[in-house]
Amino acid sequence: MIKIDLPSVKQTENSKSHTYPLQIAMQTLEFTQATLLYIMMLDYMSEKYLIQDKNLDKLREDMISLGIKEKAWDDSFSYLAKYKEVFKRYVYQNVLIQIRSHWDWYIGHLALFVLYAREYTSNTSSVKEKELISIGYKSIEKQIEILEEACDVSFNIYQNTIEQLKEMSWVRNLGIHNRWEVDEKYFKKTKSANWKIGQIRVFDNREIMTWHQSLVTVINLTWPEIGKRFKKVPAYNHINYKSVR
Repeated sequence: MIKIDLPSVKQTENSKSHTYPLQIAMQTLEFTQATLLYIMMLDYMSEKYLIQDKNLDKLREDMISLGIKEKAWDDSFSYLAKYKEVFKRYVYQNVLIQIRSHWDWYIGHLALFVLYAREYTSNTSSVKEKELISIGYKSIEKQIEILEEACDVSFNIYQNTIEQLKEMSWVRNLGIHNRWEVDEKYFKKTKSANWKIGQIRVFDNREIMTWHQSLVTVINLTWPEIGKRFKKVPAYNHINYKSVR
């Protein structure tokens, strides 16, 4: 059984921020940075390993010894070669899906903390409980708006950063729902003129790094404002709070 504890941060009387937003921000940033390195490192190692025919033959033998039928291996490998232009981009696609999932975790837990914190503070916001609970189903732009209004704060995020994250999310949705093929829904939303309906939406490490940096920027702009806004709120246990709602 694996349980991931939040980073240890000590709360003192002189603390300028509640510790919880900082804790989940730290962990999200750690996970996204490690994800970039881990998946790209695996890609690099596998390429180095498979570049030699003898290693590929050894891999085939090992897979067969583990129970894969010879014909299944040969057929599957032929399909891998057939669609190699798609498969060789999987490393970037996996990174995108993973870092976007860590954002989902961060924003969902941050919203639940806000819901908890508002029970201990005066609140005139029109944001309802259900909007915070279901924040994960909103666009990133809407998520930011909900949190700003719910907390009566401003994150001062540049619009270009928001646009980058919107594009990242649209591309991620293509991968999850349409095997990375540009569809009419994406085509109407994107500001990029590089893609036509039916094409595979490809991207490289430069675009991944831009999206990652945009996520880092937004995380580093959101947690401090919320932490300061609710610094006097009692200690928060996200597992227990989430489980009783």
